[in-house]
Amino acid sequence: GLPRHPVAGGLLRQQTCHSGLHGFTALRTDPRQKPRAGHHGANAGHEHPAIDWVKSRLPKKAQPVPPIYQPEVAAKAILYASRHDRREVYVGMPTVKAILGDKLFPGLLDRYLARTGYKGQQTNEPEDPDRPDNLYEPVSGDHGAHGRFDNQARGFSPQLWTALHRGELVMAGLLGVAAVALARFAGKDHS
Repeated sequence: GLPRHPVAGGLLRQQTCHSGLHGFTALRTDPRQKPRAGHHGANAGHEHPAIDWVKSRLPKKAQPVPPIYQPEVAAKAILYASRHDRREVYVGMPTVKAILGDKLFPGLLDRYLARTGYKGQQTNEPEDPDRPDNLYEPVSGDHGAHGRFDNQARGFSPQLWTALHRGELVMAGLLGVAAVALARFAGKDHS
């Protein structure tokens, strides 16, 4: 079955998006509500060791599509989506561009990914076709949460930070507009 998210109490599963990029969905179950899904940045590349033990027929070693984010960034987005009434939480500017591009020009993104996606998922290192994989049985050992792209992975996403602080940002914007309006109003009294 699907692994239970230990903190959020929801189910966690990996999903493949229609564009061929990977992301995560945190399914939230609440006894008072119907189950709902909180999506997070479905197009962001996340650093994880699974990329080295899944079965691959690529000629070169696989990699997450850059930019690559640390697994903690994904975990923060999943946890936030599972605890808040948010259907989507974007992680990374490529996610924002891909989602907006798909909504505005759906066929264009598919053609772009057809040209660039295959190469973007590979490093320049040749793949070992005989390496262990988990297609028929688990790969032995504790692989942890981090993989070989740790030195390239980002630990911060401005898009995620914005999503997590949107209430404060809206309030700051409203206060800014109010301050400008007040300054203009006060300036008219002294004229």
